[in-house]
Amino acid sequence: MRVRNRRRRAAHALFIASCAGHLGCFHPTFEDGAVLCGDAGCPSGMVCTTDDVCRATDGATTNVVLATAREGSPARILAYCDGAIVPAWDLADLTDARSVAWGGVHERVQDLAIGSLDDSLRLFTLGGDRLDQTSSLDSLRFARAVSWADYDQDGALDLAISDGAASLTLLRSEPNGLQDAWTADDMAEPWDVAWGDFDRDGRIDLAVATSTGTNVYRSTGQAGAFSRAWTSPRQDDTRSVAWADLDHDGDLDLITGGIDGPLRAYISDGHGGLVEAWASAEAGDVPDLAVGDYDRDGDLDLAVAVRNGPARVYRNDRGALTLAWSSAGAHSTWSVDWFDIDGDGDLDLTLGNHDQASEVVRNQGGALAPWTTLDVDQVRNLAWARWPVAAGQPSLCDRARWAAEDGSTSTGGGGGGGHHGGGGGGP
Repeated sequence: MRVRNRRRRAAHALFIASCAGHLGCFHPTFEDGAVLCGDAGCPSGMVCTTDDVCRATDGATTNVVLATAREGSPARILAYCDGAIVPAWDLADLTDARSVAWGGVHERVQDLAIGSLDDSLRLFTLGGDRLDQTSSLDSLRFARAVSWADYDQDGALDLAISDGAASLTLLRSEPNGLQDAWTADDMAEPWDVAWGDFDRDGRIDLAVATSTGTNVYRSTGQAGAFSRAWTSPRQDDTRSVAWADLDHDGDLDLITGGIDGPLRAYISDGHGGLVEAWASAEAGDVPDLAVGDYDRDGDLDLAVAVRNGPARVYRNDRGALTLAWSSAGAHSTWSVDWFDIDGDGDLDLTLGNHDQASEVVRNQGGALAPWTTLDVDQVRNLAWARWPVAAGQPSLCDRARWAAEDGSTSTGGGGGGGHHGGGGGGP
């Protein structure tokens, strides 16, 4: 492939020299059917790829993309295309990922963080038909959870990492990249993390699930400075946390899930405290939580990933949570995400399964029903994102189609278009 690309570029250079000054001049096809980009770009209906080749585009204006962290298999990125969810890239050298989190969009390029069990924390950008690794942080291994937020309100997203070694690390976005800003090592084994302004002081605080309960760290307003503000009264082995204003009083409430115990909801007392107000009747090992208003009644509902049991959805009615849906059949679901995949205004639910194909549950006016299975298993964490396609650039659906035509979706994960998100739980 690389030899062929070098030949194409050499031929391209000769072609440009002969074609200079002629607008709309395009190179004829090579023996493999390729059309090289000319000085006027590509013919109508085609875009110039990172290989300097004109390829057909579907003209999509939006990317709808799913990132998955997988155990023992390459991290995989999929795209929603023409009603189907198809593989676009495999990160061939990232085979034991634990966490994914989408960051910000800048110049129609999307940031992505992937944490691994035994490898460095990787940062990527996605745009057009390119996936570029922008940095690899060797000091941050065993990243069980990663989550972006602009905690210092400087307009750039910062990154919190639960590294699985009794510490939490916060990286602050600087002009020269992410830099160490704060570390908390006053906790038991950390798992999930979640950002939220629970005391309504205008600064974003941080909740951390640990093996002996949940801690909330309040932002002090100083760069990289947090102090522990609250610890759960129960010392449950907690694996997942999520913020949501369950009772519509304007204060964020906290939901936690653990091992072989109930879900718990802690309601804000309006004075910087949290009081337990609900525990689910159902118990289970809960590695992930997601909140979203799936029935569009104005209340945030709760989706629950359950290992070795059915995933669940709890309907919220002004702070009262009731079991509304459970997945059918035997499951080991490690991650869940609410996202309007098909753009109909209803939040669909994706189940990241470990021992079987992952699934998408379609939401039609608040009714949840099986939609499709995904070509991805061994999932430990997943997350959806949507962002616009730059004019004249290929979409991720173009990339997925080209990969299928070429018979390859893999890349080493290191750089270039080649052929290749908070959350996380479990060792």
